[in-house]
Amino acid sequence: MARLPLSNPGPPRSPADLLALARRRGTQLRRHRRRLLYGGPVAAAVIAAIAVPLAVTAGASRTSVQVISPPPRIATTLSPSVTATATTTPPTTITTPATTVTPECSRRSGPYGTLTVCPGSALVGATVTITASGCKNLSALAFLGPLAYIGSSGGGAQVPGQISASGDFTIRYRIPASYGSGGNVQQQIPVGPGSDYQISSYPAGECSAPIAVTGPPGTEQIAYTPYSVSGQLDPTLHVTGIASGTCATYMGAAGDQLYARCFSTAGPIFDPCFVDPAKGDVPSAPLACPSDPRTGDVTTFTAASFNSEGLHLQVIEPWAFDLANGQVCRFVSAAWGSSGPYDCRGSGSTTSSISAVADCRVPQPAAPWWTTSCQPQLSDSSPFSPAIVTKVWF
Repeated sequence: MARLPLSNPGPPRSPADLLALARRRGTQLRRHRRRLLYGGPVAAAVIAAIAVPLAVTAGASRTSVQVISPPPRIATTLSPSVTATATTTPPTTITTPATTVTPECSRRSGPYGTLTVCPGSALVGATVTITASGCKNLSALAFLGPLAYIGSSGGGAQVPGQISASGDFTIRYRIPASYGSGGNVQQQIPVGPGSDYQISSYPAGECSAPIAVTGPPGTEQIAYTPYSVSGQLDPTLHVTGIASGTCATYMGAAGDQLYARCFSTAGPIFDPCFVDPAKGDVPSAPLACPSDPRTGDVTTFTAASFNSEGLHLQVIEPWAFDLANGQVCRFVSAAWGSSGPYDCRGSGSTTSSISAVADCRVPQPAAPWWTTSCQPQLSDSSPFSPAIVTKVWF
């Protein structure tokens, strides 16, 4: 800012002269203020009218002193007999997502939509229903544990399912046995009891809902029973094929369950096929040969002859098991070499954080989780890595 020239600056003054001049000016100002304070009603009226900032100039600096009146008040009627006062200044509002967690459902609503998970708490391996409302601009959903987060290398486990561009959709999801940890060193972390889990949207986590894991049940051991007590094929099963040929029976691991390895005239081998215990060792009724224990799909096999020499043999390994990534692996009696003997190629991974595998070794019992070793490719050069087994079928 340019300086304004003085009309009559006068002769130059020494620092001492300037200091003396300032002292005299200060004394004059104090006297003038006392005259205003005690000068009668007119002066009092003038002082009362002052409600504006006063400026005191000293050199190049500037300090503002402001006389502030109390804010005006308005009356707010609460009831005929109760009156409260409130200022006209609006309060500062901070909007946070509303979260509701009950055993039935967990719900979180925010400016970007609402995500609901039912039930709000579940065991590992249990299926929950995820419902989104108004959750737009997301590309995926992820299951996050305490060591995972939304972001680059954030870990977690992807929730498979169709996401609608409208932001309104429903997905059924099974709580995984493990999830990927975030950070530079990523590893599979077992899912344990706790409330520090959530279903969150990717990439920004705008839609999310907490979920509590009530505890890992450990590897579930299931005795596969395709027949009812009356000896009929379970009506909930789906017959997807019919075959015939010859069979060789042997004992299974679950109680007195009778298995059969059957060779169809068309070429495929079915193993195991289940024999109804009520029909004896050489049944005339068709056998049930499951293809996937989760779907209930079976092939009925009619045996023209049975070889019962293997009845003294008993298999203690499960004929199928379920991995933490959602793949089902079935025992295949073949010349595997250094691979197998469980083939997992018939079902893909349902958890993106755990890659799909081609085959696995015999699972090893442990508490709480059985484990196995699997390789991503059916090759002698493909390395085996440990994997968690969530279910085994006998």
